[in-house]
Amino acid sequence: MGLIVPKTKDGCVVFMLPWLGRTIAGTTDSSTTITMLPEPNEDEIEFILDAICDYLNVKVRPVDVLSAWSGIRPLATDPRAKNTESISRDHVVCEDYPEDAVDTAIKSGKLSPTNKCLTYNLRLIGGDGYDPASFTMLAQQYVRMKKSYNSKVVPGVMDTATAKHLSHAYDHWLTSVVVHIWGSQLAFLDTDAAGQALPRIIQILAAEHNWDKSR
Repeated sequence: MGLIVPKTKDGCVVFMLPWLGRTIAGTTDSSTTITMLPEPNEDEIEFILDAICDYLNVKVRPVDVLSAWSGIRPLATDPRAKNTESISRDHVVCEDYPEDAVDTAIKSGKLSPTNKCLTYNLRLIGGDGYDPASFTMLAQQYVRMKKSYNSKVVPGVMDTATAKHLSHAYDHWLTSVVVHIWGSQLAFLDTDAAGQALPRIIQILAAEHNWDKSR
């Protein structure tokens, strides 16, 4: 079970969610410059820790944070908003977003699609004909995720069998870092453990895919 505070004293949203045996907490809400590799800063981490402290019976310190990451989310322009906290999060034109993105990609890449946008008649969660019980189907479909997190290259985190499973199941992931981050999710959970596991991950991938030392 997770916890969400829809409005903090600063007008932001914070949450805590259980994830793969850990707890993730977020989030900050500040404008930033666009970069391919956004990174959290110490002030943002402190903000989250301060925001959740009222709801915990222990004091969580920066040293207790095992991993931190950041992302950039585009927001719809609102000329009436004074800051990012005031901008609406409601998806009032959600079908237009993917259509605009794809149209831009087509134009930029000078592509020749075989059909027009298909999202116009796409059924959305909560829309007409939506079945509230459909989450049970999703739960059954994603049981496979358990296979990825079951055992331990780093004690308590990942084992050799898991690493080999990821190597075979996702052989289009051609670098150890990609397997590390997107395959095991380990780098999102514990950066120190990810660093410990990396040499063994590289060794397994090299053996499975015949990598040489230059690779």
